[in-house]
Amino acid sequence: MYHETFSFFMTFNKMVIILKKTTLYLAIAVVLAILAGNFIYFQSQQLSSPIMLKHYYDLPLDPEVRFELHYLVNRDEEMDISWISIPGLDYVQTINDYQGSGQSFRHHKLKSVMVVINGDLLKQNNGNQDQWIFTEVTAHLTNGNTKTFPVGKVVITEFKESPLKFKATGSSTDGTGFRVLEAEEELDIQQVEIPFSEQLLPDLKVLIDQQPYTEDLLPIKLKKGDLIEVNHQFSFDETNSSRLHYYDSHIYLMGRTAGGEAFKRGANIHFRPYLSQKDVNQLVEQAR
Repeated sequence: MYHETFSFFMTFNKMVIILKKTTLYLAIAVVLAILAGNFIYFQSQQLSSPIMLKHYYDLPLDPEVRFELHYLVNRDEEMDISWISIPGLDYVQTINDYQGSGQSFRHHKLKSVMVVINGDLLKQNNGNQDQWIFTEVTAHLTNGNTKTFPVGKVVITEFKESPLKFKATGSSTDGTGFRVLEAEEELDIQQVEIPFSEQLLPDLKVLIDQQPYTEDLLPIKLKKGDLIEVNHQFSFDETNSSRLHYYDSHIYLMGRTAGGEAFKRGANIHFRPYLSQKDVNQLVEQAR
């Protein structure tokens, strides 16, 4: 009886040891599978080149034209943009990581580069025309590769003096802003123009003198010294991909003075998106 009991306990202990080893091996296998899965997912999220976001800029031709381009890179930044060139321009200055540390996400980071163009050189390269447009840039990467990226649309225009002069301006982080202009002489505003309307409308709300803009408001007659206020509000729908773009543009008031001179005067509008992890996942998926 004693030997049978002893043999039973020995067998039971062996089974317990085997079960413990099996459980341990299964636990190790599960951990290794999770680690392998995490590594595979991590690798699947790594970018082979930056993702350039879309920019819609309508800028005046100044002695020095400056604008930012924004892009996503891997969070470890092992591959980045070193400098940028623009087709048709002999010299473009770039200032890397202009805004310092941008938004950081699970596997990626949002960065920016400042592009600086000499206005005189731009006119020379453009045959002294009054407008220059580009939609692509060539990025020279830190790994030695180069890649051409669509950037949206950048329009640089040389404007003439306008009888509507700046009086006041303001903006807020909620996407609203205003600009007040003063008429230096009697004039009629006969047209309102909104660049990039395909991307902006109907999510850009425009008010003129506190009234929602419609063509029925036109023409607007101003006497010398009269003020006109242009308000705007960006209110992008969550399903609208245009909310992920950058905008630096104008709402243009166009018309003629009492003397018959044509004019065009812009009220600035700006929009910078704040990306979520979901937005970044969407951008990465679209770039594959």
